[in-house]
Amino acid sequence: MRSRNDPVIVHPFRVRSGSIDDWIECIKDAILEDQTIVIASTRSVHGPEHLAFAIHHAFRAISRGNNRARDASIEVLRWLAGSRQVSKAIEATSPPGPGGDLIIALIGPDIDVPPRIELKIWDGGPIEGLDPIDPEDHPIWGGDSVKELYGIEVSGDELRMAILEMVAMCDL
Repeated sequence: MRSRNDPVIVHPFRVRSGSIDDWIECIKDAILEDQTIVIASTRSVHGPEHLAFAIHHAFRAISRGNNRARDASIEVLRWLAGSRQVSKAIEATSPPGPGGDLIIALIGPDIDVPPRIELKIWDGGPIEGLDPIDPEDHPIWGGDSVKELYGIEVSGDELRMAILEMVAMCDL
């Protein structure tokens, strides 16, 4: 059982085939019933701080009744993309086609805010169409590649701050 202060567990994968619905069907027996599942392209996540910040803002919006999406996982994607529009957030964070990389983040009901992000290789059984990636052997986060996706024209630490600002300003 998860307790308060448990990290958000992030599992990286390489896509072979399938869809989000197929993947969720395969993993639901291996996760806790009350976990929120977020599936996003690695190219849409600058790094763990970006993901943690988006989760923090999404769950704060939900707790205050200010969420725009009905589903918690979609609300996280909306904040991750820094978009007021759900459709634009889904477009920006959608999992890639075959050969691309994605993350599956499992968020428990009692996370601390902002949450800690912990990368782990998937050990919950096979998921049709996905191959687990060992985070020790492969870069997971989008890093500078998010610049083009989100239309940000700075690099390095300025990019990190611009991404966090994009998330924070999402609903203003």
